[in-house]
Amino acid sequence: MIALPCFATAQQDDVIIPKFTIPRSIIKLSPLQFFSNTLDLGVESFNKDFTRSFDGSIGFRSGADVFDKGRGISLELGYRKYVSGMKIHVRKERQFYQGIYYNVAVKVAYFQGEHYDYYYYDPNTGSSYNQYMEETTTSIAPSFTLGLQKTLWQIIFLDIFVGGGIRFSQSDRTFNQYDVWYNDDTIFSPGYDGIYPKVGVKIGVGL
Repeated sequence: MIALPCFATAQQDDVIIPKFTIPRSIIKLSPLQFFSNTLDLGVESFNKDFTRSFDGSIGFRSGADVFDKGRGISLELGYRKYVSGMKIHVRKERQFYQGIYYNVAVKVAYFQGEHYDYYYYDPNTGSSYNQYMEETTTSIAPSFTLGLQKTLWQIIFLDIFVGGGIRFSQSDRTFNQYDVWYNDDTIFSPGYDGIYPKVGVKIGVGL
């Protein structure tokens, strides 16, 4: 009996990783806004090619630096242009979408705050007073930012941006004794007026 040689052949199948898609709309939360007593929720809506989007957010503020009580609301609308669109990348069988963008936006805000322990010394009479102070502020702020957005674990969106803007504020302040106010507004204060940096991180999920 003659044994015929047996040739073993090995066939390696190409591993095809299914391509996942991202939603056209994303809801976002801005964690850094918690440090300014603000809950900021936003929505981004892409065009069908994921090269442009409209970005909007609404913020609810509960207080500020020098106020015992405070409440406010803000609305921001922006237009984004992704330089090369949101494109998919594959690294070691891990897929993620990523895009670099610039954003032009405008933000309007309203804030009303109260402070009860404002101390005032009258050099003419030598008397001191514990004053009540109330402030109502409205503002509008155009801004420009550059950012990067990418997906994490295919379901989470990480949005990082940096830029700046200019805020135009109008504040009406009333006192129970003397109309005295030392203007010490910082860039985090509702009544700040001028150029300010705009740096942030947002976390989002698809709608």
